Amino acid sequence: MVLSVNTNVASINAQRQLQQSSALSAVALERLSSGLRINSARDDAAGLAISTRFESQISGLNVARRNANDGISLAQTAEGALQEVVSNLQRIRELSIQSANATNSPADRVALNDEVRQRLNEIDRIATQTAFNGLNVLDGSLGELSFQVGANAGEAIGITSLTGSRLQDLGAKAEVSATLFDGALAGGNPATLALGTFSNGFFGNGNDIYQLTFDDGNGNSLMVQANDTPFGSVTVAQMVAGFTGAGFGNDGSGVQSGYSLDLGASADLTEAITNGTLSILREDGTNFSTTEFDSGTAFFPGFSNTADTTDGVPSISDGLAEGDFAIQVGDAEAVDIVGDFATTADFVSAINAQVPGALAVLDPESSTVSVTSSEAIVLTGNLTDLVAAFDAAEASPAGSLEGVDITTVAGTQDSVIRVDNALTEINRLRSELGALQNRFESTIANLATSVENLSASNSRILDADFAAETARLSKAQVLQQAGISVLGQANARPQQVLSLLQ
Repeated sequence: MVLSVNTNVASINAQRQLQQSSALSAVALERLSSGLRINSARDDAAGLAISTRFESQISGLNVARRNANDGISLAQTAEGALQEVVSNLQRIRELSIQSANATNSPADRVALNDEVRQRLNEIDRIATQTAFNGLNVLDGSLGELSFQVGANAGEAIGITSLTGSRLQDLGAKAEVSATLFDGALAGGNPATLALGTFSNGFFGNGNDIYQLTFDDGNGNSLMVQANDTPFGSVTVAQMVAGFTGAGFGNDGSGVQSGYSLDLGASADLTEAITNGTLSILREDGTNFSTTEFDSGTAFFPGFSNTADTTDGVPSISDGLAEGDFAIQVGDAEAVDIVGDFATTADFVSAINAQVPGALAVLDPESSTVSVTSSEAIVLTGNLTDLVAAFDAAEASPAGSLEGVDITTVAGTQDSVIRVDNALTEINRLRSELGALQNRFESTIANLATSVENLSASNSRILDADFAAETARLSKAQVLQQAGISVLGQANARPQQVLSLLQ
């Protein structure tokens, strides 16, 4: 090695080594002070990218846990309100049973009915005022609810339990107001057949129910009824004689948005319901009518087919034989109503006596009979001029707690049925809300597990190993001290040249 004064190679080497040990010491100190292995992209670019994604996922999952907890709170709010509704319904049922007793005078029943009305008003108040964060949860205004329970787009829980739920519609019953799939009009006596469909929430039909009547000019009419939702799925399998379906198949089958009937060559009537508005087009003066009626109105037309009356009540003149008329409630066997009936009232009494679970009610003013039950009804009949059969799958819900009146014995029986059906619906909704809460709790537990595992993974990438970094710092400090000492000696080496000049 050349002995030189101008270039001190040993000093340069010592300086370079000292710089490296100083850099190692600085990195170790930075990691120990921050607790992170990666403090910038220069430490580990790929690791930094992975860690950033982990942190986004973890923060999103933590927010999702809070969202799920909010979902539990909403469900608890709704269920708590429903519990109070149940208390009111139980009291209404007690009052109905009390009013049914023969020892009560008319004044007593009126007094009992006053409390029933107050209880119903309280149910309405609960329905309209129960809210969570400004959202009314029981008035039917909620659409499908989506709870974001994940860190990424599309990771949500959608619920429809409260969609369209309106407590004022509680107590809807299965009523024989179903889609007619086999019917005919014959003879000269006017007769009426009803067909309809409902698509409202599971609490039954809504408040605004419309009835459209088509008149063929001969006194025969066909009624179509709908609620306040768009008239979107009326199914007709066979039209009534004298009427033809426009837009349906040769056998009358088909489903259309809206409903139209061609009344021969004289007129064309078209009706549709959109957002609660009933629109009818007419080409000439053929009679038709539209009426709005209460949700508790009985829709099943009377079976009377003659003009004979007894005390103002039409009678069934020919009697009923085996197979003429049968009623099936739920899964029970169909019951044939057999006998001669002087009045339609006798016919109603026979139904109530022979068919468990069914309640027949006669309206003397309109000469109509309604048959209701808390279960689905299949009703078939062949009453001289009227031949009709109704499909249980198409049974329409009708009636609600709004129509409860216990001032009469018949009203008390009807009230018990409506309240029992309302309790069934509320229990079903509460079970759905309970299941929803359990699902949210399961979701929260899963999110917590995911956060734990992702945090552990991120820690292995991002966090500093203090044992390793402490050892690295000690090594760097020793190297620094040695480097400083060696650098001093290297800087002193050129002085050795002076001995050659002596």
